[in-house]
Amino acid sequence: MEEDLDVLIKPGFYKDGVFGIRIEDLVQIVPADTTYDFNGRGALTFKTITLCPKQTKMIKKELLLQIEVDLLNDYHRYVWNTLSPILKEQGDEMTLSWLERETHPI
Repeated sequence: MEEDLDVLIKPGFYKDGVFGIRIEDLVQIVPADTTYDFNGRGALTFKTITLCPKQTKMIKKELLLQIEVDLLNDYHRYVWNTLSPILKEQGDEMTLSWLERETHPI
């Protein structure tokens, strides 16, 4: 992996003959802000490019670890903080209302 590379992360689960689910996110590889630079090599991390809420009505919160709940809520906060100003500027109240509902913390 190298800096500025875009990567599609798409974990999925499939139960033969019953159902399947896949979540796809596009991320960009960017420099990480770390304490150490690993002998001048630095470190890389992912920056999320996909800005679409996860469908929380399909999530059973009681099956998640707290860190997973926090990650989801942080992602939704990022989506809201990034997209809501654009929607407000465009006067798109219907989409703004939908986004607010879909990014509400679980």
